[in-house]
Amino acid sequence: MIFFFLEKTFYISGSEWPANLPITSKSDVYSFGMVLLDIVSGQRNFDVSDDTGRKKFSVCGCQELEKGNMKSTMDKRLAEQDVDMEQLKRALLVSF
Repeated sequence: MIFFFLEKTFYISGSEWPANLPITSKSDVYSFGMVLLDIVSGQRNFDVSDDTGRKKFSVCGCQELEKGNMKSTMDKRLAEQDVDMEQLKRALLVSF
């Protein structure tokens, strides 16, 4: 997924665009999943930090979901709120 600015507007594009490869429905599905992960987690999917063991957040988040640890992938600002864990799980499964 590529982020770029055009006339002061923020856009998201699949990695096919700068490589001059054809844009397909698969790239749209991938981009949708990564945007959904950004929303659910409150982090950019390409963030690399000590919290993620220096892995991209999307890789670390998928591993945590496989372990059943959904709360670690959830936006930290939601920690003290009543979160429907079934909907969180559904959103995470769709994003991955």
